[in-house]
Amino acid sequence: MADNTLHSSARANWLERRFALRSRGGTLRTECLAGITGFLAAAYLLVVIPGLLAIGGMDKGAATTGTILVFVVGSLLMAFYANLPFIVGPGIGGSVLVGVTLAGSEGIGWQTGLGIACWSGILFFLLTRFGLREVVTRSVPQSIKLGLTASIGLFVAVLGFRNAGLVLANAKTNALMLGDFLAPGALVALCGLFLAIALQARKVPGAILWAILCA
Repeated sequence: MADNTLHSSARANWLERRFALRSRGGTLRTECLAGITGFLAAAYLLVVIPGLLAIGGMDKGAATTGTILVFVVGSLLMAFYANLPFIVGPGIGGSVLVGVTLAGSEGIGWQTGLGIACWSGILFFLLTRFGLREVVTRSVPQSIKLGLTASIGLFVAVLGFRNAGLVLANAKTNALMLGDFLAPGALVALCGLFLAIALQARKVPGAILWAILCA
């Protein structure tokens, strides 16, 4: 009994020294619940990102493994180096750029696309390391920042609608037109979309992930 108490006390002291939970108003239970909630909120990316990269020709299994490894390493570095409760991993925007735009539409190999993404990451690191990131960020007007955020979201949404068959692109004009909403793929996409909206409105943890699994 005494040994268990000593082990619990030593574990609590190590957590406090390493993460300063009490001084930040947190507890081990709160941190565990927050971690589970964060995982459920971001777990859908483990399905979406490999699917986007597979469009460009990458093996889906390898893309899934790589995505998981990046999330694990990035989040551990954020936890043990920066001591911040952030989930770090690949984003949808970069995955669309590599898998869909560069490899899928432009005919550039996915290997080259990943190389471009790697060098852009190094460039961003250098900008941050030498304090230039804030200068670049401040030089961009707020209207352009908001417009870029909205346009990336719209682009990803249109891509999803096209893959589901909800919208089609005219081969000659490349203009978008409505697809067949009664097609099996479109029905599954619509059911998943409405389910995600309903679960999100009820603030269910991992709403998007549950909708993907149900679809």
